[in-house]
Amino acid sequence: MLHNFLYVVLGLLALVALISIGFAIPPRPFRPHPAPSQPGEPQPLRPGLPEPVRRHFVETIGETPRTVKTAVVWGRGRRHIRGVWVPLRFKAWYRPGEAYTRRMEVTWFQRPVMRGRDAWKNGTGFYEMGDKVEQGEEIDQSQALAMWADAVWMPSLLVHESPIGWDPVDENMARLVIPDGRGGSQSLLAYFDPINGRMTHLSGKRYSISTGEQEPWRVDLLTWKQLNGLLIPDQTSVAWGESGSPLWFWSVDGVAYNVNVTDQLGSFES
Repeated sequence: MLHNFLYVVLGLLALVALISIGFAIPPRPFRPHPAPSQPGEPQPLRPGLPEPVRRHFVETIGETPRTVKTAVVWGRGRRHIRGVWVPLRFKAWYRPGEAYTRRMEVTWFQRPVMRGRDAWKNGTGFYEMGDKVEQGEEIDQSQALAMWADAVWMPSLLVHESPIGWDPVDENMARLVIPDGRGGSQSLLAYFDPINGRMTHLSGKRYSISTGEQEPWRVDLLTWKQLNGLLIPDQTSVAWGESGSPLWFWSVDGVAYNVNVTDQLGSFES
C-alpha cells in the first residue's frame, strides 16, 4: 500500500513538473505582417500640448512625426491566471477611434491551449477567453480605454489632431481625455519621468472582469525600442486593483503602420 501511495505521489509530482515546464517555454512569435509599413505624411505636433506631453513626444518621435491611420501590432507576453503565469502571443489590428481587435493564444510547449479575443467597435466592446464571453456597458468602457492606451504603440495618434485631448495637471503629469464612442468621454492620467521626460505609465479606473467592478488600472511602459522609425515602448505591464501587482506583461515583436486592416475589423461574431 505504501509503495502504491508513493507511486501516486511521484506520478502527481511528475505531472505538475510537466505542466510547469510546458508553461515556462515562451511561445513562438507570429510571423511578420505580410504587408510592409507605409510611410504617413509628416505632420507637426498639435499646438497647445501640456509641457510634459510635448517634451516626451519631441524626444521620442520628433516635432513632425508621420501620421498613422491604421496599425498591426504583434508580440508575446504572460498572463496571471489563478496563481499561475502562462505564456501567450497576440496580434492586434487598429483603426484608432473607430475599431480594434486583438487575438490571443495561451500556449503550452508552444502549442495553443486556449484562445481569446478582445475588441471595440463604434462604442461597443467585446471580450472572450476560452469559453467565457463578456459584453455590456462595462466592457464597452473597458475596451475603449484599452484601445487608447495601446496608442502608445502608435504615438503620433496622441499628438496629431484627433478626437483625443490633453489637459495639464502639473510639470510631470497630464490628463489624456478620450471619447467613449457614445458622445461622452473618459480619461487616463499620464505620468512622465522628471529626469529624462519620458512617459512612465498611464492610470485610470477600468472595469475588471475578475471583480465585476471599476478598479484602479495602470499600464507601465517598461522598456523602449525603435520599430519602423518610431521609438515606442516594446515591453509593458498591466495591473488592476489597489496593490498594483501586474497581471499581464506584453512584449512587442513587430509593428506595421498604414496597412489594410478592413478584413480583420469585422463583426464581433466572426
